[in-house]
Amino acid sequence: FWPSGQASTTLTASATLTVTGVTASSTASNLLLRVLLDGEPLVSNRFTIIKVDLVPNYDRDDDIDSEDVAKAAAREPFHFWINDDDDSGADGGNDIPGDGSADSVNGSVDGVRDLVDFFPVWVDIKDTLSVLPMADYDYVLKHAGGALNAFACNSLPISSNPDLKPNAHLYSTSFGDTYGTYNVGQITASGLTLPQGFLSEILNNDRGIVLLEGRSATTDPLVLEIRRKSDSATICEKEMPLSLSGVEDMYRWINLRGVANGPVSRTTDLSEPDNYPDALCSSKSVAFLHGYSVNEEAARGWNAEMFKRMYWTGSRAKFYAVTWFGNDSQQSWLGGKTPDYHVNVVHALDTAGALASNLNNHVGGDITLAAHSLGNVLSSAAIAKHGANVANYFMIDGAVAMEAFDGSPSLQDNNMWYTDWPSYGEWLWCSEWYTNFPSGDGRHALTWRDTFSSGASVAYNFYSSGEDVLKTHPHTTYPGLWCYFGGEYAWALQEKRKGLNWISSIGGSTYGGWGFNDYYWDNDLSTYVPPTNMQAILSRPFFRPGGSELADLYVPTDTNQTDVGSQYATDHLHFLLAGFIPSRTLPMGANRLTTWPTTRNYNMQHTDVDEGFQNSWPSGRSSTDWYHSDLREVAYLYVYKLFDKFRDLGGLDQP
Repeated sequence: FWPSGQASTTLTASATLTVTGVTASSTASNLLLRVLLDGEPLVSNRFTIIKVDLVPNYDRDDDIDSEDVAKAAAREPFHFWINDDDDSGADGGNDIPGDGSADSVNGSVDGVRDLVDFFPVWVDIKDTLSVLPMADYDYVLKHAGGALNAFACNSLPISSNPDLKPNAHLYSTSFGDTYGTYNVGQITASGLTLPQGFLSEILNNDRGIVLLEGRSATTDPLVLEIRRKSDSATICEKEMPLSLSGVEDMYRWINLRGVANGPVSRTTDLSEPDNYPDALCSSKSVAFLHGYSVNEEAARGWNAEMFKRMYWTGSRAKFYAVTWFGNDSQQSWLGGKTPDYHVNVVHALDTAGALASNLNNHVGGDITLAAHSLGNVLSSAAIAKHGANVANYFMIDGAVAMEAFDGSPSLQDNNMWYTDWPSYGEWLWCSEWYTNFPSGDGRHALTWRDTFSSGASVAYNFYSSGEDVLKTHPHTTYPGLWCYFGGEYAWALQEKRKGLNWISSIGGSTYGGWGFNDYYWDNDLSTYVPPTNMQAILSRPFFRPGGSELADLYVPTDTNQTDVGSQYATDHLHFLLAGFIPSRTLPMGANRLTTWPTTRNYNMQHTDVDEGFQNSWPSGRSSTDWYHSDLREVAYLYVYKLFDKFRDLGGLDQP
């Protein structure tokens, strides 16, 4: 093997001949390689070309296809998280990384909710099994650090068909029924032998998917070894580059809790994630905000699970996890309940400017903002009041009055006023007091109506007609105590208890709202008698005015045009909106906003009219209703359609 025209008669050093296979052998040792010297045989040997590969679903689409094969051939590392949270069943677990008993040490799948923490890998050995039969050879998965668990799925094909796909563990309820508590085996340095039933499915039915979960952080590769049974000799090894670490190493973190003087443990970190390089992402970004009564540790769980679910949609957008101080007054002795809802509304409004600044100055580009529950007050204010520049805004279970986006009187609902007030003219009501002041007066802003309407053009309302927390509270229904702390009817009750003394001890306010001003009480008539002069209610309202701390609100404009009342309203706007001014409409998160087009309203609950986003529902539930936090609490395979909708609306899977 010398270049033409060059002669040599002496080999002065050893030589290596590298042969690359193009087509796999049909039988063992069917190829003969001979090396000739001057036409005479120098050496010959028979060999077999075998096709062996390990291919993950890099782009998380429906197929492990040629694009994935090419990335595997180029030895592109596959990045994933370790399974260190504690899921349970179909809707159990808090998703906090490192909290509780890590699912990866349980020895089994910890319910269908745990399946989101497994990733599929195609074991491409069909041709090889014909040449190196399982009767004579073992096929063994190995990992030097023992950082993986696996179970082989006989039922999963490598490419899409009408029934099952390689990622069926993420959407197939029948798969979940079969494998939801399936045993897993640790892939150790000595190896985990693939079962013959699984190998037979590869050979005969084009199967070949193993599901893997991470036990610990590693950058060591996954290895497939073909081992001869007769003497345990290694015939072949194939590596799959891998990078595993905690899920929080795969996205950025924005901590806004300190803006409202909340405690901060983990500060903002906007650096490139250690285990999810920006090179794998597009120029788009997704930011997620949790809701009410979520402390910093719980926020870690919310954000981790939201990242995982967006990841499995095939989203290529950079992910920003946002936390804020929405659990002021939270009490462990109340089971983590947070009695004072109104103070956390204030925090949401106070934090909006900081959110807008972070989005505009540190995230930038094409941003999709998604928020849950009370996080939507913060997000809506960031967009409408502070100019947060977002391409899409997904309101999920929005704990925001519909009138904040559209102040049309037609949206008002009779169930939102307190029962003692209908006999009095609406001009006396606290919700209407703002109409008595001109637009330049700070008191004219004391209403929820159209507060966020300027942000409507980018907003989508993801609501559930099966809501519990945001459910309409009929006047005929007497609520239980726990309802005020985040249970059924909680949002409506928070609005309807404003100004009522009898429940102020559990977080209500003693001013504004639906309380009466005792100045107008008539002992002889045993009732409140309103003034007849509209001017009178400017300084002495018919509703409960509050104590001395609110006295400046009722000071009229003096002759020097120093408007104390207007300035007080401006300086305390967030406080007054949160605990003083009641809403007259139902919340966004439980209702379709009828003045918006259907393309901006999506009912997550399946009904006779709405398709919804439910893919069946956990059998252990007493109801098929989509409750307030089910986008996180219910296993991904039941709600994946919602996250697919987020992906499609935001174009998040695009380059």
